[in-house]
Amino acid sequence: MSGFVKELNSGEAIPFASVMIDSASTGVSANAYGVYSLIVPRHPVVLRFSALGYATLTLHTAPRRDTVVQILLTESPTILEAIDVVDDEQSIVGSETATRLNTSFIKRAPALLGEKDVFKTIQLMPGVQFGTEGSSALYVRGGMPDQNLIMLDDAPVYNASHLFGFFSAFNADATTNVSFWKSGFPAQYGGRVSSILDLKMKEGNKGRMAGDGGIGILSARMTLEGPIKSGKSSFLISGRRSFLDLFAPLITRNDMMYRLYDFNAKFNVEANARNKFYLSMYTGNDQLVLSESENLSSSSTAAKTDLDWGNFITTIRWNHVFNQKVFANTTVFSSQFKFHLSDELNKSGPTPQYQFSKYESGIRDYGIKSDVDYFINTRHTVKIGYLFTYHLYSPKAFRYEDQFLKIKENSFERHKNYELGLYVEEQWTPVERFTLRLGARYNVLVAPHKTYRALEPRAEASYHFGNGLSILGSYTRANQYVHLLSTTGIGLATDLWVPVTQRVPPIQSDQASLRVSKLFRDCGINVSLESYRKYLRNILHYSTDASFLVISEAPTNISWEDNVTVGKGKSFGSELMVEKSGRLSGWVAYTLSWSINHFNDLNNGKPFHARQDSRHAISTNASYQLSRKILLALTWTYRSGFAINAPQGYYFANTTNFSQDIINTSTLPYYGALNSFRTEAYHRLDMSAQFHKKKRKYERFCEVGLFNAYNRKNPFYYYLKTEYLDGGSKRVVLKKRALFPIIPSLSYNIIF
Repeated sequence: MSGFVKELNSGEAIPFASVMIDSASTGVSANAYGVYSLIVPRHPVVLRFSALGYATLTLHTAPRRDTVVQILLTESPTILEAIDVVDDEQSIVGSETATRLNTSFIKRAPALLGEKDVFKTIQLMPGVQFGTEGSSALYVRGGMPDQNLIMLDDAPVYNASHLFGFFSAFNADATTNVSFWKSGFPAQYGGRVSSILDLKMKEGNKGRMAGDGGIGILSARMTLEGPIKSGKSSFLISGRRSFLDLFAPLITRNDMMYRLYDFNAKFNVEANARNKFYLSMYTGNDQLVLSESENLSSSSTAAKTDLDWGNFITTIRWNHVFNQKVFANTTVFSSQFKFHLSDELNKSGPTPQYQFSKYESGIRDYGIKSDVDYFINTRHTVKIGYLFTYHLYSPKAFRYEDQFLKIKENSFERHKNYELGLYVEEQWTPVERFTLRLGARYNVLVAPHKTYRALEPRAEASYHFGNGLSILGSYTRANQYVHLLSTTGIGLATDLWVPVTQRVPPIQSDQASLRVSKLFRDCGINVSLESYRKYLRNILHYSTDASFLVISEAPTNISWEDNVTVGKGKSFGSELMVEKSGRLSGWVAYTLSWSINHFNDLNNGKPFHARQDSRHAISTNASYQLSRKILLALTWTYRSGFAINAPQGYYFANTTNFSQDIINTSTLPYYGALNSFRTEAYHRLDMSAQFHKKKRKYERFCEVGLFNAYNRKNPFYYYLKTEYLDGGSKRVVLKKRALFPIIPSLSYNIIF
């Protein structure tokens, strides 16, 4: 028996649905496109189809031949069923290391300025941390933001943030399913060493016109979806835009403008029962413009700085069902990230002057990938595929012009790499309750003057004891063929994407993890404890005497390869998570972790704590359905101090100006060992309440929230300040600067 699992009203595929055979106590999982296939006995059986957020469908059947059955599930009437509780007497073939989130769960959590954000929800999970206050960057088990593979409809996304990292670039209204791995990577994913984040856009409602939208303090958004040909094709269009540029003139007198937007579109056609075609597109952009002018009687001066960055992604996908056991998905994609900074000075009058400088950086990918699922039987599933990517890097393109001095100069740098990945993976249940997933990936990267080859074994084993107790272990080797050079550590657009070269090798990681979990069915609570160890090789760090670049008054020939040093790192720790489903749902997570780096050229060759090293982290995410109309939610996060390179003290140095016979006293900071300063602990409470009202043709709800509800002054950055004491003496002290006080939010939303 095979077919698709779809949503009843919209006709959208439901990924990773569970299909259970009651009599045999076994089952399978549908793949990422809702396709399932299993062997059923000839005698009458009962099948149960279930998925996160949907009511379970029971099917009584007695097939006498191969049968194709399309399954339609309805959304669960219990809004807070956020955890898929499976009968502990049953076993399911499939990966268990992935965390699955649907957008309805993400939309319930409180958020900064009411902007729902998949990244902020993932930051609440054990083993995942954020950078600075409000940042959407993901630090997964000691890794850096560039070590996370972020994919939207099978295309890689290089900069997934808005507003200098405070929000992710993904509109929750346009996404339907989020899969997140921090260990046990499936063999089909390659190119990153810390985590996999796979987002799928909605396909569009095939049955009727539908939509939702909202307006908040920061932005407005609108999503429309509906059939092109009922039951056969559909579309989705979703957009979001900020108000900041509209209100800025009222506050800043026209000298600053900031705007952000993102736009998603998707079209799909079901040509027949065996072939489906999809066209997806995403574009998002941020722009900051600073301008200043001065008018005098004889001259005028105008200065303008323009900073913008954004992504543009397109994918064409073909789903093909060869037969009831073989399914293939082929994707052609293009992904581009571009950063631009320009400065312009125009002066008129007796001594006119015009200066212009422009700096650009970016990365562009073109690729094709294909994945084939072969459902041999209930105990065996094989997956094979390939990925070919052409990488085009532009780390630096600089233009400078000075009309007064008659100078025109240009400088640019480009790199090309070719990447090929081949993989095979089998999910096998040799005996009931015991599941193995064994796979391997072979990568080839062709860089100028150097070719890198690597074999990546992947393995995962799980055993269900039958009383709600299970154990799972995994091992993953991964390689990364792109680097991000950062002076901030928070994943800003100003950071530099650079390729693997002859001098700079790819990052390689080995990670092993072991998890024990226990399901208490009577109270709907699941407790899991997981420990891990991860080893990293060939990670990059700016060298001690690096020039952070590379933007100056004229083009510079300094190579980024001369500014970096290569080292290694390791991270290890344990993660405890307690989940609950029901009217009160959510989780409490605790992480104990270490992250240590070692570079021969840094810290006198001695190991040091990585910037993202934080010993303890606690997060709580809870929502409570007070009534059918009122939903309450809160999150509380705590993180002990992380390691930064801040002054530990200071000393005075006297210098003599012999021409004027004056002795000057300078204050010089003493830093000690690299990253030896610990920031103070971070903690914050966010709260929200949603008030729903259902009408005959639509539903509306208003949400009020508080970010940083008890007004905690968490450090955003540290700086030195000189204080003068009585008697003329002085001292230098380390001060902190907080960013977000208590911030209320209000939004109005409508669903139709």
